[in-house]
Amino acid sequence: MNKKTLLNELLLLFGTMIWGIAFVFQSLGMKYVSPLTFNMERSLVASCSLFIVYIIVKLIKKRSNKKSIEEKKYKIKDLIIGSLVCGSSLSIAMLLQQFGISLESAGKSGFITALYIVFVPLFGLFFKKKPSISILIGVALSIGGLLLINCTDGKFEFGLGSLLLIGCAIGYALQIIAVDQFSKKCNTILLTGGQFLVSFLIHFPLMFIFETPNINSMIQAWGPVLFLGILSSGVGFSIQVYTQKNISPAIASLIMSFEAVFSLLAGVIILKEKHGILELIGCILLFLAIIIAQIPISIKRKGMFRNPE
Repeated sequence: MNKKTLLNELLLLFGTMIWGIAFVFQSLGMKYVSPLTFNMERSLVASCSLFIVYIIVKLIKKRSNKKSIEEKKYKIKDLIIGSLVCGSSLSIAMLLQQFGISLESAGKSGFITALYIVFVPLFGLFFKKKPSISILIGVALSIGGLLLINCTDGKFEFGLGSLLLIGCAIGYALQIIAVDQFSKKCNTILLTGGQFLVSFLIHFPLMFIFETPNINSMIQAWGPVLFLGILSSGVGFSIQVYTQKNISPAIASLIMSFEAVFSLLAGVIILKEKHGILELIGCILLFLAIIIAQIPISIKRKGMFRNPE
């Protein structure tokens, strides 16, 4: 492993930690505003902060007379299409996640959301790619984990919150696939800011249609909004787009899977959340499903083998 790869992996781990802690602030934000309003504020802050950063970076390069060779290859068309595709899938994921978090604990939400790592390779079926044995094992473990994580006091209760979070995981899987396609064609900061601008434009009218925005409540939510808007959305997603250029998808997914662990720890430490034994076993099964799904194992007639790729 070279130094550049290691630095990118550590950087992505830092971004993953921010995402894990973000579940706590998403829960706190629901005390002041409704999901659509919160996502609108978060997306607006994220897009504005990222475009400001882009302008600052351009001015610094201009003063130092440094020009990016890569940047000359970027096309506006790719940026617009990339922002629309990534932003649309991101909006769906954020919307379902925020409603799901309002019904479930931060720790539980983190583990269910992290199933996007299992869904990414599963979508390969649409491209006629057979799933590996590791994916099948991961799916089986995730089903078992979902059953246990929804057990409270020994009773199974699969609520609307869990269903919404599964939909959120699918949305993030689509967003990761989209980022993988466009991250090499677009400027990192502009693509990240563009997708959040699209998210803002989607959430803004929906906020007035389905909710009753209140200025005072929006101001009171400034803490969670700034954390989600600047750190989680701005810094976190910029790190994702940047590091995906330099890390293999399998390693990137493996690192991002620790988001679930960070969300559970943050929920217990900050929100004082408590989980039963069955729920914790469910979390462990989900984490194992996420890890095993990344192991490149396939099946052939002669038996099971490790894919050399």
